[in-house]
Amino acid sequence: MKNLLAVAASCKPLLLAALILLAVPATAANRTDPLVVPENAYANGSSYGSGWDCSFGYLIDGAVCEIIIVPANAYLNSRGNGWKCEREFRATRDGCERILIPENAYFTSASSKSGWQCERGYRAEVDTCIAIAVPENAYLVDKNYGPGWQCERGYSTTDDKVCSKLAVPEFGHIDSSGKEWECNKPYKRSGMSCVEG
Repeated sequence: MKNLLAVAASCKPLLLAALILLAVPATAANRTDPLVVPENAYANGSSYGSGWDCSFGYLIDGAVCEIIIVPANAYLNSRGNGWKCEREFRATRDGCERILIPENAYFTSASSKSGWQCERGYRAEVDTCIAIAVPENAYLVDKNYGPGWQCERGYSTTDDKVCSKLAVPEFGHIDSSGKEWECNKPYKRSGMSCVEG
């Protein structure tokens, strides 16, 4: 080895690299020991690592492949190296538990906090969905806050229970929001009236 390196020192870098590769001991790629593939595994053709992988539905445990125990209401994932809960079930430490969906609600996602959402016209209250009481001259809105409804154009509310018709003074009109009024030009607001400006 010392003689090879001494000769290579006076040679070009490419020749030096070739001589060093010849002196390196055998690697996994050209190993002479036979590949031992455990039960429920297959040779993967790789020269790195063990040279084998566990079959679908099995998971490596040291030098063996153990069957994956799939709990009730679950199935093997697409790679076959784990499991997932079925729809409307959530993974727990012991398996899969059903997400309890109240009346007037529907399943959304096992990863969300509750896993469900109330249908239109209902709002969540603890673990139930209660009907939204929409007053006269109002309509439902898709918002997670507030009363769940809004007054129609030309009506307003102050107590979240009743929609009262706006009292628009002479020379005034309902503004673009539909919830207030403003004075026609050239009039200006003075209290609850429109006066010449």
